[in-house]
Amino acid sequence: LNCYNRQHPCFKPWSYIPDGIMPIFWRVVYWTSQFLTWILLPFMQSYARSGGFSITGKIKTALIENAIYYGTYLLIFGAFLIYVAVNPRLHLEWNQLQTIGIAAANTWGLFLLVLLLGYGLVEIPRSYWNGAKRGYLLMKTYFKAAKLMTEKADAEENLEDVMEEVRKVNESIKYNHPLRKCVDTILKKCPTDYQEKMGRNMDDYEDFDEKRNTYPSEKSLVKLHKQVIYSVQRHRRTQVQWQILLEQAFYLEDVAKNETSATHQFVHTFQSPEPENRFIQYFYNPTVEWYWECLLRPWFHRILAVVLSIFSVIVVWSECTFFSTTPVLSLFAVFIQLAEKTYNYIYIEIACFLSIFFLSICVYSTVFRIRVFNYYYLASHHQTDAYSLLFSGILGTRCLNLLGFQQFMGDNDMTSDLVDEGKELIRREKRKRQRQEEGENRRREWKERYGHNREDSTRNRNVHPDPKESNFSDTATKWCKNAHGVLVNIYKVFGDLCSHFLGREDIMDSLRNENFDLLLFDYLDFCSYLIAEKLEKKFVTFLPMQFNKMDIVLPSHLSYVPVYDSRLTDQMDFWGRVKNFLMFIDFSLRQREIFSQYDATIQEHFAEGSRPVLSNLLQKAELWFVNSEFAIEFARPLFPNTVYVGGLMDKPARPIPQDLEDFISKFGDSGFVLVALGSVATMYQTKEFIKEMNSAFARLPQGVLWTVKDAHWPKDVRLAPNVKIMDWIPQNDLLAHPSIRVFVTHGGMNSIMEAIQHGVPIVGIPFCSDQPDNLVRIEAKKIGVSVQLETIKAETFALTLKEVIEDKRYKSAAMTARAIRRSHPLTPSQRLVGWIDHILQTGGGAHLKPHGFQQPWHVQHLLDVLLFLLGLTLATLWLLKKVLGLLLRPLCVARKEKKA
Repeated sequence: LNCYNRQHPCFKPWSYIPDGIMPIFWRVVYWTSQFLTWILLPFMQSYARSGGFSITGKIKTALIENAIYYGTYLLIFGAFLIYVAVNPRLHLEWNQLQTIGIAAANTWGLFLLVLLLGYGLVEIPRSYWNGAKRGYLLMKTYFKAAKLMTEKADAEENLEDVMEEVRKVNESIKYNHPLRKCVDTILKKCPTDYQEKMGRNMDDYEDFDEKRNTYPSEKSLVKLHKQVIYSVQRHRRTQVQWQILLEQAFYLEDVAKNETSATHQFVHTFQSPEPENRFIQYFYNPTVEWYWECLLRPWFHRILAVVLSIFSVIVVWSECTFFSTTPVLSLFAVFIQLAEKTYNYIYIEIACFLSIFFLSICVYSTVFRIRVFNYYYLASHHQTDAYSLLFSGILGTRCLNLLGFQQFMGDNDMTSDLVDEGKELIRREKRKRQRQEEGENRRREWKERYGHNREDSTRNRNVHPDPKESNFSDTATKWCKNAHGVLVNIYKVFGDLCSHFLGREDIMDSLRNENFDLLLFDYLDFCSYLIAEKLEKKFVTFLPMQFNKMDIVLPSHLSYVPVYDSRLTDQMDFWGRVKNFLMFIDFSLRQREIFSQYDATIQEHFAEGSRPVLSNLLQKAELWFVNSEFAIEFARPLFPNTVYVGGLMDKPARPIPQDLEDFISKFGDSGFVLVALGSVATMYQTKEFIKEMNSAFARLPQGVLWTVKDAHWPKDVRLAPNVKIMDWIPQNDLLAHPSIRVFVTHGGMNSIMEAIQHGVPIVGIPFCSDQPDNLVRIEAKKIGVSVQLETIKAETFALTLKEVIEDKRYKSAAMTARAIRRSHPLTPSQRLVGWIDHILQTGGGAHLKPHGFQQPWHVQHLLDVLLFLLGLTLATLWLLKKVLGLLLRPLCVARKEKKA
């Protein structure tokens, strides 16, 4: 670039790097990569592969392996130095030797780098082009399946042999042997079924005999340990890859079948798991999936392959014509020189970055595709061992500074025999899975028709999972993680039952003959709305949990009204409002999906032209009774037909049984803690959960009354001396007891209302549903704290309980909430009965419902007005521009004539 061009001066760019910086930076990169390649990563590789039983032993093994490896290099280099010293015709100084070594290494590195780059430049576009061919991908998958099946069988056989060696060692070295710790370490690395099998054979006890020489040595145990690690990892990797390959083959076969589908709906042979992201589930429906997989994706791959091929041609052409300066033939040089006209330094940087980035992708993709003499193996889904990961890291650092590595080889040739073998394997696995699904469908159909058999009923009654086979955090989150999917399936069944109910004319006639004045039903039973519509009866609705705008079209300002399950308060920062807005959209989509489960029922039992929309039926409720209370709820606007009746189950406290009174009196002024986690607690009270809770309670000076079924208490967990467990407790009466200090609850609304009614602080452990949101409100009101189930540990949970008990602010806030509740002029039941009586006397609640219920959503939010005003403003500006143009045009013409 001509920096002395006066017409286009070259300004110093903001990203300019002084000349002295780049050499320093290059030396740092060069020698750092040298250190990683030749010292640190090989040492870590040897350490990871070592079979030692201690850190010291692993370090020792790694040092010995690297000393032998580099000692060989030093021996060769020493022989070369002796040859140079003896040969009189060679007179090389140390600097010259160093230069020759670096030049040789860089030349070898450049040569291999060109090979890697050439492979990537061809293979990447080719792979995308072949990716558009369904038949090719399917044949390749069959081929991989045949090869992997052989490797899988070999891995299983190798694991059996190694486990047999472990069994022999386990039987020869008893518990009191000095090397028993080493054997236990080896057993921990074995698969679980082998551990249990070997553990059953160790019931005997044998004294250690020092004179006996048949015991294995520590060196042999180290070798065995190394074999166990390798064989177990290889077996696990082949099993996982086999399952992944099966899914790929099944999916590609489904794509081939669906290409001729006339409905343009993608149908899976096997039911695929629903994605956790509801946006993906909503937008990536079977229709979108068909168009993408069967129509758009092949073309997308072809276009991408063509673009990448053009990039590859540009790279090869530019490298071949790099030294041609008259004329300039290198396309990269042409692109860079185009910036000379404006000295656009950013353009130069972007062009250089994109070219180097593409070259790096080609090189490193080749490293990950090939296997150097099968020396390492990179597998997806976390199945790559530490040794292979470190080895690929060594290759990466070598390519970084153009240092070479050993030659590579690839064997991706596909043969017809292996393809046929793989195809047969896929068919066999497909038939096996189809038989399993058919069996499950038959069992499900049998249960739906004839009910659960005795075995299933017994299994269902034993809701509590086996403590030995369950992890309490997994058990707690398994249902909640897919709560929406479960609800959709439940409402699908409810929709079918509703259709059956509406089809029973005898039942419907019986309801008509009763001549009801008003219907009262639960909000969550959507069939009741259709029944009320069919009977043409007025109704009021009871909502047992928190609600959203989508439920009853309330004015929900998302800036301070948190959406259901958002776990936000009314005081949101910017990102909180973003989350609230996105969750509002997500909730709307979920609500629509649930409502759609009743579409078939509506079409079947309502005449065309008079078919109701379920979401509109919700708005026809004369009254909405909400099971909440502003003592804990965030303030928000309500319509006149919305009434809070939280605490309907309030009742006067009665004296508690004498055995409970005796237990409480033992702890005097310390009082007691009440623990009641709801009716579904048995799903979550696993052995680990009970153990941590019991240990936490043992650290308290208070007594603890805990609702746990005796049959669910683990036999190997000793009950703390200050804990009393019961199948059932009089919760309301105990909450009213003067000695209660804190209430540990799951966060159900009724339990929270009872605690507030008596002014008791709360420690909540939410499981699912509305419980997390309820406890967020408890924390916001300073009435208590919330503890996540998966984070419960004895020590921290005990500290949390002590904090709530000893900090008087929690008790004060609970008493304030109690005062708010009790100061209401009417009890919840009086409010409910009074408003229902008002509706009956006035003939309905039309005077309580705003006209907005009858307006479309765009009218409610004034979007039509905003669009009209926006259009009017734009039209006015456009008209003003035209008028000014007409007025100023003569002046412009006169000015031009004057200049002329």
